Amino acid sequence: MTRILLSLSLLIPFVGSVSAGQEDTVRRRDAAPAKFWMQRYPIRQFSSTAHIDLEVADFDWCYKQVRKFIKKYEGAQPSAITRSPEDTVKYQQFSVVFERKKAAKIIARLRKLGTVRRESQNEILSPEIPREAGTKLAQLEMERAAGKDNLRALSSVRAVLDELMGHLKEALDAYESSKDKVLVTIIIEQTGA
Repeated sequence: MTRILLSLSLLIPFVGSVSAGQEDTVRRRDAAPAKFWMQRYPIRQFSSTAHIDLEVADFDWCYKQVRKFIKKYEGAQPSAITRSPEDTVKYQQFSVVFERKKAAKIIARLRKLGTVRRESQNEILSPEIPREAGTKLAQLEMERAAGKDNLRALSSVRAVLDELMGHLKEALDAYESSKDKVLVTIIIEQTGA
């Protein structure tokens, strides 16, 4: 009997230290899942950016040509570009969104209008968005369906879940709708008078 009591007295502190260690482990791991779930994804508007800087001999003619190209290739400008007839500065910058194939065509046409001073194109790659956000969204939808009764009782949790799911859907939709869009920045300048 004394052996049993002695063994129990030795085990009780050990069990206590093991359970305390588990609580510490759980606390240390709490921060990582929150960061994973609350990560905000960019709402992408285009998948690539292109830049072409031209030096032109006849600014007024070139300006009209660029405006025609933008209209012909159905470019979407964030704001309308207008020039005053009194403008003496022979410089204009356009930022226009095109479909990928049309962006390549307009850049090829622009090269013929003058001397290219600078040209570049950069892809905006975020392959983790559809994979990560899609997985999170599917898991949240599954967990939401499984725990509907609990969510009715906890309106604050439901609100956070709705916001998180809304953001994930918006990021995925934006990524998908921007796959074929390129933001083209066009600069034309007449340096010599």
